[in-house]
Amino acid sequence: MAAVACDRSPGGRAAGCCGGARTASFEDTMRGQFPCLALITLGIIAVQLGNTLWTLNPCRPLAGLVWQGEDSAQITDGRLPADDAAQTDVAGAMAQTGVAVDKAQVPPAPALPAAATPADSGSDGLPPVVHVAPYASLARVTVINVASATNRWEHMQKTMGPLFASNDLPPMQRHEALTPEHDNCELPYSMSDCCTLSHSTAVKNFADDASVREDQWALILEDDIALHPDIARERFPEILRLALRTASDLMSPFVYFGICAPSCKGQERTLVTESGAKATLHLHCGGTCTHAYAVQKFIAPHIPTFLRRFEEKTATIDQAFRRMSTALNMSLLGSSLQSRDARARNTDHRGIFYMTAFGDSLTASTAWDERVKVRFRLKTWTGRLGNLMFQWAVVVALAAQAGVETHAYFYHRGWSDSAECPAHDFWKKFRLQRFSRDVADMEHNGNPNCWISFYEKGPNRFDKQGVSKLLSSIERIKKKSAALPMGTPERCRMIDVGVEEGYFQSWKYFDAHKGIIIKAFSPQPQAAAKAREFFLKKRAALDRQYNESEWIFVGVQVRRGDKVHEDAFNKIYFNCNWAYFREGMRYLEKTLKASSGPKARVAFVVTAGGTLGRGGQDIKEARAALSNTSEVVLFSESQDPMLDYAILVASSGVVISAGSFGWWAAYMCNARAPRPGTSNVVVPKWLYRETAKQFWAGYSVGDYYPPGWKVLLNNFTDGQSPQ
Repeated sequence: MAAVACDRSPGGRAAGCCGGARTASFEDTMRGQFPCLALITLGIIAVQLGNTLWTLNPCRPLAGLVWQGEDSAQITDGRLPADDAAQTDVAGAMAQTGVAVDKAQVPPAPALPAAATPADSGSDGLPPVVHVAPYASLARVTVINVASATNRWEHMQKTMGPLFASNDLPPMQRHEALTPEHDNCELPYSMSDCCTLSHSTAVKNFADDASVREDQWALILEDDIALHPDIARERFPEILRLALRTASDLMSPFVYFGICAPSCKGQERTLVTESGAKATLHLHCGGTCTHAYAVQKFIAPHIPTFLRRFEEKTATIDQAFRRMSTALNMSLLGSSLQSRDARARNTDHRGIFYMTAFGDSLTASTAWDERVKVRFRLKTWTGRLGNLMFQWAVVVALAAQAGVETHAYFYHRGWSDSAECPAHDFWKKFRLQRFSRDVADMEHNGNPNCWISFYEKGPNRFDKQGVSKLLSSIERIKKKSAALPMGTPERCRMIDVGVEEGYFQSWKYFDAHKGIIIKAFSPQPQAAAKAREFFLKKRAALDRQYNESEWIFVGVQVRRGDKVHEDAFNKIYFNCNWAYFREGMRYLEKTLKASSGPKARVAFVVTAGGTLGRGGQDIKEARAALSNTSEVVLFSESQDPMLDYAILVASSGVVISAGSFGWWAAYMCNARAPRPGTSNVVVPKWLYRETAKQFWAGYSVGDYYPPGWKVLLNNFTDGQSPQ
C-alpha cells in the first residue's frame, strides 16, 4: 500500500498525512509551581482597551514594550490600567472543546531583556508595531515524514535545515508519520486518520520531554513546506524568536506558521526586530491545514486530549483545531503573506511557511496538480453484511489493480442505514476508513472528468474480460490526456470509475490483494476478545469433563431464517438441509483429527450468524437436528452477528450455509488456519433454485468458491452420496 501524506483539497481540508503519557490535569501540572495571579483561569486575561481586544499574561513582565494603535491605550510598564482590566471566563471557552479546565497558573518566562527599542508608528499602515529583543525559546523542531518518502526528508534537510542548523536554534528532527499499512490508522478524513494521529504523537512526544521548560515551544512541520520568499532567510531566526516571545506574552500558546482559508477575529500587528525585519502576527485565528505550527509546552499535554474529544464532532484535525482557536487564542505568523505556490491555486494560503507542490504520489489534489488522476466509487450499497463485504472488497481491489489503492470511495457519513442494508454500521465496525474513503470527501472542483462504468456479469461470476477492458481503458485515457495541452476540452484530469449496483461475489476479483482484504475484515477487537473468552471457558469446561484431550473447535454456521420460512426468499434460494450439515461435520471431524495428534478431539460450535431477526429460532431448530451428530456439540446463544463472525473466524474449520456471511467467515477462517493437503472449509454447492433464472444463470461454482474448499451437495438425504 502506498504511504499516506498530507494533501489539501480546494476547500483547504487535510487530505492525509505528510510526509510515556502525561495524565496529570492542567491544575495539577501548574498548581503551586508559579506565583502568578490566582484569579487567572488558564492563565489568560482578555483586556478591552478602546476598540482593540488584547489578550495578555499579567504574570510576565512587559517592561520595555510600547504598543500603539488606533483608539488604544499606551502600555509602558507592563501593567494594565486598573479601570480598563476585564477578566473573561476562559474555562468556559475551553469547555467548548470538551475538556474541563480548572483554574490554573501559567508558567512565567524568564525576564524579558531590557534592550527593547521604542515603537514607531508603523509606516505600512498596520495598527501596532512591536519591538522586542531576541529571546531563544524554541526547544524542538519536528518534521512529520512518511518513512518511505526519503526524497521529501532530503528536500527538507536541504532547503529548511540550514534555517535551524545555526543561530542557536534546535536542528530539525524526523518524526515518522503513521500509515494504514503499518499502524492501522485511517485514510482521510477522520479523527483517527494517520495525519491526525501523527500530529498527536508528535505533540505528545514534546509534552513528555522532561528536559523542556513549560514556557518553551516546539515547531511542528509537515514535509512539504517552504519559507515564504518575502522573508529573508538570514532574518528568519530573529523573526521566529520575536514571534514566539510575543505570542507567549500575549498568551497565545499555539501559533500557526502557515494556514489555509484563515479566519481571524483579533488584531493584526507588525513585529519588527532590532535589525528591521518585519512580519505580521494576527491574533484569534483559525483555519484549515496543519502544515506548520508552534505549540507551547504547558498546553501540549492537552492537545491530544482535545483531539480525542472531537472524534464524533469533526471529521478532520483541521476542523478540530479551528474549533479550539478561540479557547487557545491561536495566532498566525505571516498573516499578510499569501502563498504563490501552485498548491494554493484557487485557495487562500497565508503564513511565513507555505505548502509546496511535490509531484509525487503523496499529493494528488486536482486543484493544482496537472497529472491525470483516477478514482473508484461504488455507486450504491446493496444487501446486508456479507453482500456489503463483497462490494467493498471488489472496489478496493479494482482500485489497487489500477494503482490507486487509496482512492476507493464509498458512501458512509451520508448513508442512512436500514435492516436490509446497514452500510454505515458495517463501515464503522470494520473501520474501513483505514483502506478507503468517504464519497463525501471526493473533490468537486469542476475539472474535466472522464467517466467509466463497470457492471457485473453475474452475481457469482468473475468477469475477467471486463476487468481487463476496464484497466486498459484507464491507461488509454491517461496516455491520451497527458499528451494534450491543459485546457483542451478532450483532456481528462480525473478518470471517475463508477462500479454500478451489483453483488460481485467472486474471490477472483480480489484474491491478488488478499492481504488488504484479510486485514480489513479481521473481527473487530471487542468481538474478537469475546470470542477468545468464549473458547477459553468452553475449553476449561471440556478439560474438566474429558481428561488429557487437545480440543479442536469447528464452527457451524446455520443460516435459515427468511430463506427457509419466507416464500419470497424460498423461491429464489436453494437451502441446506440437515443432512448436509451432518455430513459436513463428520467430514471435518475425520480430516482434522487425522491431521492432528492422537489426543485430538473435535468440539463443534453452532451459530446462527447471518440470520435476520430469527437467530434464536435457527439455534432452536439446530439443537433438535444436530445435537447428536458428534460427542460434543455446543451452541452459541449470541444475537450479535459480529460475535458469531468472530467465533467462526477463530475456529479451526467451518461448515457454512448458502450465504455471503458464511462465505466470508469461511474465507477468513481458511486464511487464518489453513490446512495444507486437506480442507478445513465445507460449503454447499447450490445457492439458487433453477426457477430463479436471473440468479441461476449468473452463478459459477468455480468463480464463487476458492480452490481447496470442500463442496458438498446441500439437498441429499442421509445415506446418499453428498458429492
